[in-house]
Amino acid sequence: MTSFKVKWHRKALKELRALPKGVAKQLVLKAKALHESPMAASFPLAGCDYRKIRAGDYRALLEVMFKEKLVRILLVGHRKKVYKRFFSK
Repeated sequence: MTSFKVKWHRKALKELRALPKGVAKQLVLKAKALHESPMAASFPLAGCDYRKIRAGDYRALLEVMFKEKLVRILLVGHRKKVYKRFFSK
């Protein structure tokens, strides 16, 4: 099995740095699992082709690009706000 490359969007990295240290560490560990199996290490978002990883009350929203073998982490934030921001863009 070939591995996927994981790229963090600039805004997602900024948001990650603002999170509590423990939560940020959990998200980074879960993002590393995306290298080998992005579909098994993430959950689908209802009604669209994007996916998410979870750490407590925080989420990272991502896009899996199979042809490019790439996972793009687009947004990071508290679950109350991250979906509103994502779907309002």
